Amino acid sequence: MADWIAAVVSGSLALLGAIGGQQLASRRDDKRWVRERDREDARYEREREREDLRFEREQQKFREQRDHDARTVWRAERVSAYADFFAAYEVWSNAVRHLASASLGELKTMAFDEEAFASQYSVCARAAEALELTGSSEVTEKVNAMLSKMFRATRLAVQAKRFAERGSEMNWRIKDDLTELAGLRDAAKSAARADVLSDPY
Repeated sequence: MADWIAAVVSGSLALLGAIGGQQLASRRDDKRWVRERDREDARYEREREREDLRFEREQQKFREQRDHDARTVWRAERVSAYADFFAAYEVWSNAVRHLASASLGELKTMAFDEEAFASQYSVCARAAEALELTGSSEVTEKVNAMLSKMFRATRLAVQAKRFAERGSEMNWRIKDDLTELAGLRDAAKSAARADVLSDPY
């Protein structure tokens, strides 16, 4: 009987040893799996952080480029608006100077399209409206002062031509207005130039 008990005990011990060995191997595998999973998670986190950082840099670069492009377009619009106004002013100014330099006899017989002359002022006024959107407040203020003088000069020039057609002369002091307008124009141009040159874009 002792043999039988010894066989059962040794079989039980062998079974327990196999089960214990299996448990130990299983625990070791579990620990190794946990370590590998933690290592993979850490590697994934590092890659994700790197990817997030790269994405943020790309987004920042895109935003900076977009802002730069917008400022460049805005500056070009501003330069164009300034140029349009000053070009329209020169056309208007030349027409007024031509009227102002004429004698009563020349003024009476001079071909003069009142509507076309008034429309030259309107072109200046529309160009000034564009400056309201794109120009600096300093330039806009100077241009508005010019427009006020230009309106008065336009009205007086039309009246002077009408007086001349009736054979009477009008003392309209346009030369004083034109001198003052030239000073305002120079101040507005200087302000526009400073505005455009001070823009770093």
